[in-house]
Amino acid sequence: MSNRATIVEGDLINPEKKSLPTFGSEILTDSNDKTQIFRPESEKASNFEKRKLIGWLYTFSSAPAGKFYVLYEGKNIIGNESKNDIVLTDKKVSGEHCRIIFRSKSNYLFIKDCGSTNGTWLNDEDIIDEQKKLKDGDIITVGDTKLTLVLIKEII
Repeated sequence: MSNRATIVEGDLINPEKKSLPTFGSEILTDSNDKTQIFRPESEKASNFEKRKLIGWLYTFSSAPAGKFYVLYEGKNIIGNESKNDIVLTDKKVSGEHCRIIFRSKSNYLFIKDCGSTNGTWLNDEDIIDEQKKLKDGDIITVGDTKLTLVLIKEII
């Protein structure tokens, strides 16, 4: 005989937390099976899914076949630490290397270095401590990685 069970996302440490989602998928289980599957906080839907897509960066520096990174409105942090929005494995990239920020109210997109060791370059010019406005086709260099900016035309 089998029973129906539901898998839901939740907090393994505090499963009775009232803010747990109540959605899930129904599965069939053995009547003695009391298995529950919890998804860790890190695997839940990211904050990015709530932010508007503005464009992306692509590179052939780190991968011969190419690699791309999505940009969203608000702050996009680039660096070599896993906590960053865009993680580069380049040894010359600092932990928190630079930020790309899009302010939708003013329709303003800019880049700012975060005090990186090797600097951030925009179209072969070191931006040092400046905040520089970005446009479609700009080339951003961090460490040995060259990133080309592609913007969604309806946004900028």
